[in-house]
Amino acid sequence: MFNLSGMQALLYNGALLLAMALIYDVIVSSARSNALWRRQAASGISIGVIGILVMSTPWELTPGVIFDTRSVLLSLTGLFFGLLSSAIAVLMTALFRLYLGGDGALTGVIVIVVTTFIGVAWRQWRRPALQAISWRELYVFGLVVHLAMVAAMLTLPWPLSLFVLQTISLPVLVIYPIATLFMGLLLRQRWRRERAVEALEQSELRYRSYVDNAPHGVFVLDGKGRCQEVNPAACRLTGYTRGELLQRPFCDLSAPQSLDEARRHFEQVRREGYAQGELAYRRKNGEIGWWSVAAVRLSADRFLGYAVDITARKQAEQALRRRDALLESLSFAAGRFLQAERWEDEMPAVLEYLGKASGADGVFLFQNEAGPNGKLLASFRFEWTAPGAVAHRDNPLLQRASYETLGFARWVKLLSGGEAICDHVRNLPPGERALLQSIGVRSLLALPIEVERQWWGFLGLSYSRAEHTWSDAEIEALRAVSRALGVTIEGLASRARLRQQADELAQIMEGVPVGLLLLNADGYIRSANPLAQEYLRWLTSDAECKQVTALGDQPLAKLLTSPTERWGHLVSVERRTFEVRAQLVERAPEPASWVVVIRDLTNELFVQQQLQRQQRLAAIGQLASGIAHDFNNLMSVIILYAQMMMQSSTLDEHDRERLRVIEKQGLRAARMIRQMLDFSRRTAIERQPLDLLPLLKEQVKLLQRILPENIQIDLETALNECYVFADPTQLEQAFMNLAVNARDAMPDGGKLRFIVEKFEFAREKDAPLPGMTPGEWVCLKVSDTGVGISPEDQEHIFEPFFTTKPAGVGVGLGLPQVHGIVGQHGGHISVASKVGVGTTFTIFLPALKTLEANIGADEIPMIATPGNRETILLVEDEQALRTTLQEVLERWNYRVIAAANGKEALAILETMASPPDLILSDVVMPEMSGIALFRTLRQRQMDIPIIFLSGHLRGEDLEELRRHGLEAWLPKPPGVDLLAQTIATALRKGAGASDKL
Repeated sequence: MFNLSGMQALLYNGALLLAMALIYDVIVSSARSNALWRRQAASGISIGVIGILVMSTPWELTPGVIFDTRSVLLSLTGLFFGLLSSAIAVLMTALFRLYLGGDGALTGVIVIVVTTFIGVAWRQWRRPALQAISWRELYVFGLVVHLAMVAAMLTLPWPLSLFVLQTISLPVLVIYPIATLFMGLLLRQRWRRERAVEALEQSELRYRSYVDNAPHGVFVLDGKGRCQEVNPAACRLTGYTRGELLQRPFCDLSAPQSLDEARRHFEQVRREGYAQGELAYRRKNGEIGWWSVAAVRLSADRFLGYAVDITARKQAEQALRRRDALLESLSFAAGRFLQAERWEDEMPAVLEYLGKASGADGVFLFQNEAGPNGKLLASFRFEWTAPGAVAHRDNPLLQRASYETLGFARWVKLLSGGEAICDHVRNLPPGERALLQSIGVRSLLALPIEVERQWWGFLGLSYSRAEHTWSDAEIEALRAVSRALGVTIEGLASRARLRQQADELAQIMEGVPVGLLLLNADGYIRSANPLAQEYLRWLTSDAECKQVTALGDQPLAKLLTSPTERWGHLVSVERRTFEVRAQLVERAPEPASWVVVIRDLTNELFVQQQLQRQQRLAAIGQLASGIAHDFNNLMSVIILYAQMMMQSSTLDEHDRERLRVIEKQGLRAARMIRQMLDFSRRTAIERQPLDLLPLLKEQVKLLQRILPENIQIDLETALNECYVFADPTQLEQAFMNLAVNARDAMPDGGKLRFIVEKFEFAREKDAPLPGMTPGEWVCLKVSDTGVGISPEDQEHIFEPFFTTKPAGVGVGLGLPQVHGIVGQHGGHISVASKVGVGTTFTIFLPALKTLEANIGADEIPMIATPGNRETILLVEDEQALRTTLQEVLERWNYRVIAAANGKEALAILETMASPPDLILSDVVMPEMSGIALFRTLRQRQMDIPIIFLSGHLRGEDLEELRRHGLEAWLPKPPGVDLLAQTIATALRKGAGASDKL
């Protein structure tokens, strides 16, 4: 049931609560504490007092059961004030309710606790956005709280609880939520105001903290520029206390040089609201510093200035400017040295630039050198002096001076260790000070110079007019100059060595007898020596070859592999053969670089072929010589007996004709033997100074008569004379053989040319054929336009019995005979032929520059006379020939004593009472040869005339034997007439010599 008086009591109690809440808000807001827990405790006590006051004027429903607005107060306390304030308020109001007592005391305490708990719980849920709580939510909050309060009435004794619920439910649920709404709105406004105040306080605290702890000066100025606030950093910068700075005009802190600029800055910040610049300021102790000032306008008459001390930076900048001036001198020196060939040429200009940049009175350079006894000496190399300063380079004390003798041993230790010497002369040790003061130096700086990690000398700067103190920046800059100078000296020296090495390498590359190529991975030519460039024209057919893809018919990729032949990779191009070898460069600037070596093997292979041919021909010649010797002995017996039998008067004409056939065939066989001996160079030749041109002219005339008319024969030469030391008969035979060979090669006619010329070479490598020695040579070319010789046959044309002619036309001894004759004359022969074009034989003979008189042999008289029982010692190892010769000689009325060899002949001579009139001896014999017999007789001074019979007496042996008294020699088989004439002539010369004696 509705109770109007109760309603009025509740309204009155609610109004009281709101009034007291307003009073509390005013009191608490004006007395804030910085400590949060203190503020919460004070709020809890104040709310507890209000609760007690509210509970003191309740609506008493029944004795001991009272109603008031404490539920509104405590629920909002839990919502807006937190746990500590709520706990204090709950404790105070609960204790007061228990103090009041009655049947509703316990229920009253339950209401206090429950409503406060709901407020605290709601706060935790809504706390992030508590200041944004709406009036609707506050009304719902009040309704929830008081529904809980109504429910708490069930804790009263029954039926009191029912009575209470019927009486208060409607008033409580109508009035209390509204009271909660209004009081909540009031507290929400207070909450918002309190949060704003707290934010402002925090901001002020942060601002004060920032200002007080700022590392740079902060100044707050008024409209007249006077300091209203400064921070500790500003006091430290200026050296003034805070009290001294306050009310002091900021511009009064500026140094004289920045005073006007400081005033302009203040006017700028008043006008534009912002100004910034760098100003010099004066500290309290008078020192000048620099600060960077930024100022802003806070209001019309309030300004904030922020000053950063930049004194150290300004000092560093000044030092850097001085250092930069010195470094410019380094740049100047580098530019001069880069263009120089010798650093000495540029040093005077470099020292002058350095002296002007540093402001020194003198700049000098000393170089170390080793003196006697291992002492280290210093020589004054270069010097620059400022105008008015005294030069010291010509001072004899400073040339090749010992550090130790001058008293500067300390400098050796310091400078060799890389340390600089920088001081005023007055501070130096006495020994050093005395010398330096004597030449007027007041301050100096000496910096070591290292070249190739060795102390080379030092760079010095001196001040004579006043003392000078170097900054660290200046010293470091000058150290850089001294290091650069050392690097320059080292670099130029290295550059000179590199140039020398490059020149030597270039000379080596140009001088090596092979082509050298340096290729990159793509085959591009990075370097090539002259021979390689020449060979590339053959191998690539490109005179301006830049990239190698192949050499000849072989691709580059194959040539870069390891060769399987001992010659390497062989490349043949136009009858020239090259050897190619490639080597990978391990440490090249580019990956996969290759060194390719190209060697021209054409001449080497030709020489090898010639040597092989000569070895083959020598072996064949040795065999032919042995065969010819024995064959000569046989033919001598046959021919001599045939000639003896033809002299018999008892023969009829038919038998005489048969003997003539035997003699003719024997002589033919003898000629063949002679050709074999010519090939093996065993034929005795009689060389003499010979003009080759008349001999060739006569030979050409003879050939024009005997060769077919369809063959044109020419002699071509620009020489007037052409002397050689030769046997004319042998050369005629060689020319005839070549002409006959040419005739057979031109069955339909053609042209036969004899070309004579001279040439000379000084180095063996320039010889056209192997084995030719440097000097002057005669070159004779015999050229025809015949069918030519195939390359396969050219390898064998000088071999005996090799022929390309049909059977019965030739026996293959003509060209071997030519080969042997040329060789006997110390010459060389080569052939060049092309099938269908023709053949050219080239003969090289040593040229004869001076003529020797009386070299030729005496002519053999052709008068044949019988003997007069002269004694002839016949020495022949072949029994049949010895018997034949003995019979022939005895028929010619000579007394003959026969011996089988030289040793036996010496034994016979020792037993003879008187020496024989003549010795007729073979040359090649066992035990002792004919030549050994001859030399033995000459050693024993037995001047017995000796005639040699030989099929292969060498020309050089014959010339030596003639110089030592050889009477004559006869080839085997000897003709009867020639033998008789030679013996008669020798005996006649011997008899004439005896008569003279």
